Amino acid sequence: MEKLCKIAETLRQYGVPEELISALDKAENEILALEEERMFRFAIRYRAELQRELM
Repeated sequence: MEKLCKIAETLRQYGVPEELISALDKAENEILALEEERMFRFAIRYRAELQRELM
């Protein structure tokens, strides 16, 4: 994700319209939200597996 910030900076330097950079930022936020959801689901599954093993 850090690369996307650098890309956005570079795009600004090249004069890319802010609308397009905002769309890139929105896409980055959506990717981060999906990754957070994936990690949350993994944690739930992992906890369920641990509970089964402890029984």
